[in-house]
Amino acid sequence: MTRVLIACSGPPSKCWPSPAYPRLAVAWSTLALFLVLLTACSMKQNLSMAQLAVDGFHQSLKVHDDGAIAVDVAPAFYQSVGVEARRAYLARIRSTLGAPVSSSPINVHVDHMPAGTFLSARYQTHFEKGEAQEDFSWRIENGRPYLVAYSAASPLLTGR
Repeated sequence: MTRVLIACSGPPSKCWPSPAYPRLAVAWSTLALFLVLLTACSMKQNLSMAQLAVDGFHQSLKVHDDGAIAVDVAPAFYQSVGVEARRAYLARIRSTLGAPVSSSPINVHVDHMPAGTFLSARYQTHFEKGEAQEDFSWRIENGRPYLVAYSAASPLLTGR
């Protein structure tokens, strides 16, 4: 064991490193490790939740089941443009890009705010007729995601 000699003119509590330093170092290291593990578990859980929600959305999109998509949305999803406009947008995605074949996450992010917990995800998705980058935003309530916003970006959709 290495001993550190402390030369200080004040009381031991004012000297650095203090006699309590090894215990504090262990306590801070333990706390840091706990936070890293907690964050890692949380990130894995968020990615898993996003993947399940995206898979469900894609399955409903594939079989033209807008009713199933409507069940898993927050009221705000239709407030901005309305039910018929959303259905028309999904129909345009189906007719232009075809059914989703596979997707992979680019970015998944969780925001804990006073208004609630929101999960945002960007996916690169391969459709039958092309590629698109999809943005999803869910509000998490009672451990369940409710779609708040969805958009798809592809040169095929913009006509370029």
